[in-house]
Amino acid sequence: MFWFIFSGLGLLAIPSILMFITCGATKKNKIGGAAFCLCFWLFASVLLWGQEVGNQERWNNGFCECGEHWELSAVSKTRSGTETKYYSCPTCHNEIEIIH
Repeated sequence: MFWFIFSGLGLLAIPSILMFITCGATKKNKIGGAAFCLCFWLFASVLLWGQEVGNQERWNNGFCECGEHWELSAVSKTRSGTETKYYSCPTCHNEIEIIH
């Protein structure tokens, strides 16, 4: 899953890196700008991958720790397109949230 996220964000990062390499005024600007874009690319990929791993751990193939299926209790959407689903267990009343 990490490589899928990394390659998806690469569609934005690679043109930025190429822009710094070709349009930088000095050698220091070229290398510094490209290095910054590369570090940001890696950092954003790790954060998004970590969020996805956390979602998978909480989801636990659709089962609560007590063995009961999660039931969808609410959904919220933001203006930026983030969707959060809230699930609850009917037996032990645990709650989780899955962020997409």
